[in-house]
Amino acid sequence: QPRCSTAHTGGSGIASNQELPPISIESPRRPAPGSRLLFYNHPVTPAPRFTPETLRFLRGLKRNNRREWFEERRSVYEQSLKLPMLALIEQLNHGMLDYAPNHVRPAAKSLFRIYRDTRFSADKKPYKTHQGAWWAHSALVKTSGGGYYLHVSDTELVIAAGVYMPQKDQLLAIRRHLLEHHAEWKRLITSRALLRSFAVHDPMALSRPPKGFP
Repeated sequence: QPRCSTAHTGGSGIASNQELPPISIESPRRPAPGSRLLFYNHPVTPAPRFTPETLRFLRGLKRNNRREWFEERRSVYEQSLKLPMLALIEQLNHGMLDYAPNHVRPAAKSLFRIYRDTRFSADKKPYKTHQGAWWAHSALVKTSGGGYYLHVSDTELVIAAGVYMPQKDQLLAIRRHLLEHHAEWKRLITSRALLRSFAVHDPMALSRPPKGFP
């Protein structure tokens, strides 16, 4: 059964592991008139769901990460993993309108490809063994700046928010902002409401302060 890990990536973070019930997705609600989510204008039908077949496919892909194996089961991937993930993204988009409307985009734009970029990697396995999604700010390119992330694998459900592998100037801006607002940051990560749900830790802590920082 998948486990859940929630984290703030790229530095100080928030993480928690807890057992989850089987993942299911309710039928999406039709948006209100005038909604900006024009890509929801379709008849309401039962949404695809993750099933035991989803986990069987992911376990099989982990053992048989080859193009021939995948192509023989492409329809299984489409029906048991890709379509349920798109439906989940649409459901999450509804909720994100309340707190992150500028990160909402069509589900297909948030979905990551299953294919790995092996150009500069010694590991030439062609496929990821999870299905991920990334909600970037609408004013930024898909992998630039802060955003929200989720992926499903055969062993875990990962939910994250933050900046992943920021460029040098972005990292400097983040560090300067945290230095100038350190009291506010400390209040956030020591909030009782937060700590009731998550264990706070820093999975990528530096052994010493960055150059130029106290």
